Amino acid sequence: PMVGQCDRPFRELCRKYRTSLCYTEMLKAEEIAYNDRYFQDALANYEEGALLVQLCTRNAQAFTDACLRLEALGGGIIGVDLNLGCPQQRAKDGGYGAYLAEESYDLCCDIIRAG
Repeated sequence: PMVGQCDRPFRELCRKYRTSLCYTEMLKAEEIAYNDRYFQDALANYEEGALLVQLCTRNAQAFTDACLRLEALGGGIIGVDLNLGCPQQRAKDGGYGAYLAEESYDLCCDIIRAG
């Protein structure tokens, strides 16, 4: 999954060529949990096939709430991936991805347990 690249139009193109699994781009757990428009924009047409949702956050409660909201959709969403590897500037700016993993092992564990 690549932030800014695995968006909904890209996933639709992949589905056209019969991919069996797609990842979302890095999505903010807080936005998935609490922002209806962001949620709809990111996950429209999710039911077209197996989808793994990649989330970033620094907030264990937001991760829990996002996971619960995704679980309530059922259907094609088969899992959630906590991004602990993204090296891009936007991840650095938010303290997500590789920067979260580097900064706080304990916070990573708290977020994972919360999911």
